[in-house]
Amino acid sequence: MCIIAVKPKGADMITEETIRTMFEKNAHGAGFMIQRDGEEIINIRKGFVTVQHLLAYLKDLEVKKDDIFVVHFRIATSGGIKKEMCHPFIVHRKSNKANAVSMATNLLCFAHNGIISDLNGRSKDFSDTSLFAMHYLSDRLIQDNLYESSVIQEMVEKFVDNSRLAFLHPKKGLLLLGTWHEDGGIHYSNTGYKKIVYTPPTYKWDADDDYRWGQGYGQNSSKETDDMYEKMFTDHGYYMKKKEVPIQAPIGFKTPEQLEEQQISKLAEQYNERIRKDNEKKDFPLSKMVEQKNDFHVHRRAPEYPVVDCCTYCGQYKQIHHEAKGDGFSSCLCKGCFDTLAGD
Repeated sequence: MCIIAVKPKGADMITEETIRTMFEKNAHGAGFMIQRDGEEIINIRKGFVTVQHLLAYLKDLEVKKDDIFVVHFRIATSGGIKKEMCHPFIVHRKSNKANAVSMATNLLCFAHNGIISDLNGRSKDFSDTSLFAMHYLSDRLIQDNLYESSVIQEMVEKFVDNSRLAFLHPKKGLLLLGTWHEDGGIHYSNTGYKKIVYTPPTYKWDADDDYRWGQGYGQNSSKETDDMYEKMFTDHGYYMKKKEVPIQAPIGFKTPEQLEEQQISKLAEQYNERIRKDNEKKDFPLSKMVEQKNDFHVHRRAPEYPVVDCCTYCGQYKQIHHEAKGDGFSSCLCKGCFDTLAGD
């Protein structure tokens, strides 16, 4: 079911034995992202199909104690077994950037452990996580508020069925969503990093003189795991026979209007606390404005506005260029944000 291992700043590097154990159990490709201490660049490298290749590369990489390092080991469920569908992914609308096998970037990156049921099997070329990166997380509202807003984080966790996500931002650092297991300073998305020793089953007679199996534990090797999955897919057609549904772009989260009213209020409150410098400024419903960015009813210049005010979209104090009005809301936009929204 895949596994992610996260080495935060200050922790020792993941051991070679642990890397081998995780690869053996998740043998459909590995990848990692690293941010060197003091740098605002994230380096991604993925598509390792043997543990020897990965270990050799990591030896040359020389991960330092103050570097942030995230590695992912994959079991394929959709999108095929290929280098581009290994994790991590870059948050970008274009597939050649989102699925890049090797890149240095200043964009948000992430790895995922779990299955996104709403997206799994939707495409033969892209996995559920790849689609999530291109069509969901690439929304500016999500990107700009993910680290600061617990409501956005809740919404993301709910959409991915409460699986695990490891985000790395060049300026904001590391963000883990979901339930993680900490061991020796390393955070694991499940317990698949532990080496399980096979114990032969025992036998005993019960009180009714029936022959019973005792309890034994075992772990398949990587080849046995592959054979098991191949048989499961062939027998049950889990994704091989699943009907492909074309994606209608742009795909997005449920609109804030569909979220609970309490969540919308909480998001607006958090946003206003972050960017408003005094309580006399009018509160603008940011979430509603962004969701209705393609359906503005009125666009006009606003010379009567103050020369400088807080732009509703980017949250920065700039010269206001336009006023936008829709159903029950009004907001002011700087020229750059207006051009961006009008062009989307």
